[in-house]
Amino acid sequence: MIDRMSDLRIVAIGGSLRAHSCSYLALEHVIRLLISLGCQARILDLRAMQLPFCDGGNPDTMPDY
Repeated sequence: MIDRMSDLRIVAIGGSLRAHSCSYLALEHVIRLLISLGCQARILDLRAMQLPFCDGGNPDTMPDY
């Protein structure tokens, strides 16, 4: 059980590739609220990662699962 909010660690995943994405803006808002409550929270922004199957480009480059 978590005794303090500072013990709670949250990683939120931002997966939208669009600039000014509404879902990403909402994610940032929630992270700010969690931090203000004392949680350890951060966003993992997939736009900043080199993921060839998630670059918004050619759909033929997606892996065949």
